[in-house]
Amino acid sequence: MNNQPQLPKEMYVSAVAWIDDQFVQKLLGIFSAAINNKTKTVHLLLQSTGGVVQSGIAAYNFLTNIPVNLITYNGGNVASIAILIYLAGKVRRTSNNAIFLIHRTASTITGPAFPDTLRLRAEWTEADDKNTETIWRRYITMPEDKWTFLDNKTDLIIR
Repeated sequence: MNNQPQLPKEMYVSAVAWIDDQFVQKLLGIFSAAINNKTKTVHLLLQSTGGVVQSGIAAYNFLTNIPVNLITYNGGNVASIAILIYLAGKVRRTSNNAIFLIHRTASTITGPAFPDTLRLRAEWTEADDKNTETIWRRYITMPEDKWTFLDNKTDLIIR
């Protein structure tokens, strides 16, 4: 006899969070339970100012390869790396007053750092930028001149 509660065939999940490893662990747990229960559709409402790039890429990779119909929603503000999680939806929805904020990766080093450490961090940041830009361009249709914000190291707000 299975004592675990059965999940519905359609689930609604809200994620108002900073994207980090702890968030991704919770997200993977929710979706793993949905997959094991043969849930067909998951609605994921996002509200996030962003977070850790590697965590966001891990969540995106997982969500784009699961056997669930994922519908993502912008709950008002989806920014930075959280955009990748939004883009992972097979269907994506947003309200008229929702905002997206896209920018290059910013990196922080606390405490003293040797030159090799700084070079490695720069290479890592550039690799993150390349990965996120590749994913953005797969989904976001925008005139090429609008993409210059990446070269100028500025933010782009999309409404």
